[in-house]
Amino acid sequence: MEKPKKQRLSADRIPADLVISICSRLPAKSIARFRCVSKEWSSTLRRRDFKDLHLKWSLSRRSLLFTFKLNRLSEAAMDIPEKQLLSETDDQTIPPKTIPIDLLISIFTKLPAKSVAKSRCVSKQWGSLLRRRDFTDLYLKMSSARPSLLFTFKLNGKFLFFSAPQPLNPHQDSAPLVAVRHMSFDTDDWSRGIAYAQPVRGFLCSKEKNPLVVNPTTGQCITLPTVASNFSGTSYLGYDPISKLFKVLRVSDDFRVLTLGNGEATWRTIECSITPFYADPSGICIDGTVYFLGSRYCIGIEDNTVLFYFDVRSETCKFLRVEGKISLCSTLVNFKGKLGAILPDGLTRFYSGNTTKLELWVLDDVEDEKWSVHVYELPPSWKSLVVVGNASLYIAGMTRAGEIVFSLAPYQVEDVPFCIYYYNVVRNTVVRVEIQFGMVIPKFDKIHTFVDHVEDVKLLEVLGMP
Repeated sequence: MEKPKKQRLSADRIPADLVISICSRLPAKSIARFRCVSKEWSSTLRRRDFKDLHLKWSLSRRSLLFTFKLNRLSEAAMDIPEKQLLSETDDQTIPPKTIPIDLLISIFTKLPAKSVAKSRCVSKQWGSLLRRRDFTDLYLKMSSARPSLLFTFKLNGKFLFFSAPQPLNPHQDSAPLVAVRHMSFDTDDWSRGIAYAQPVRGFLCSKEKNPLVVNPTTGQCITLPTVASNFSGTSYLGYDPISKLFKVLRVSDDFRVLTLGNGEATWRTIECSITPFYADPSGICIDGTVYFLGSRYCIGIEDNTVLFYFDVRSETCKFLRVEGKISLCSTLVNFKGKLGAILPDGLTRFYSGNTTKLELWVLDDVEDEKWSVHVYELPPSWKSLVVVGNASLYIAGMTRAGEIVFSLAPYQVEDVPFCIYYYNVVRNTVVRVEIQFGMVIPKFDKIHTFVDHVEDVKLLEVLGMP
């Protein structure tokens, strides 16, 4: 079976004739740097038709060439700053009138994130352009139309981050997906809490006392300020689409909020009528609201589960009593823009081949506390596809197409390919898709899987953090 190719710049994404037309107007040194963007661009920029066109364009802007012998620079010359040695039209830069800015932005939104990172090194102007907010916002919008799967796991003392294209219509004969590595961190800096943090617009947040915010696409992370508290607490990342600000909610013996990107990296205390005895780390942010489950009293005394919902913009936190409806082991998902809670199969979040049905509660109206219940009877193929040794599954999330995605938890069976499972609630079908990481993953290591991950090329500097 032919293995799928890794994500790269292909002709159907940017036509080769457009690449040739644009690059023929670039300075020679910029072209040399552009050959490093991707293998396909390197091949295109070595084609004879491109070289002939670039030469033709160069003839219309002829220059003077100087040569002389110099044994060593004089002390005076050495004192001249480098910026003064380069003229405004030096080929280290790209003249603004060479290529229209809107055309450059349109092109770069179609490039893979790694190619965008390399393109920032082509010239100072390109580096500035690819940091502009209108470009990063447009790139995120384009990425949202082609979401991916995100994976993270421990290996040799590090947390590794991988991603793979998310299949739109997976079927049983789908080719294995090849995951691409993004970044890694020492496990001393990360706890298991990172597994419970659902990505928010491409960013993740750990749940520790001093949480970390990470962007796997750019390979960057920042540590948030220390919180003066005797409790470790749990952190949730949220985003307000109106003010376009990220905020981190920290829950321990009180509720605190920190805003990213406003230049004030300080925690603020907010009010909530109750403080949970336990806050489940598997929260989710939907349309400016962060939802998470908690318990009012000691776990096990009675069913005292509550659903907290934090409005990112107003910084208000309220709760709903859901005992008797939703248990603390339920999995929160995004069901067509509404909060959904999939009930567990027993007392844990794990599912097996013996699971026969799924029960989904959807919050239709938070003010009226109105819920709708959906019950899905699993097809007969579920057991035959899922039973692999004694492996159990957990719900990784629900895609925008309405598919519930299961992942192995933990990866228990050696010599068996790692797979995820798509359950289509409309067609009542189950599809198994193999994921290839290009390395051997030790037995019992859990691979944390996230769905509908988007790539944000925004650098963490714009969040106002060092």
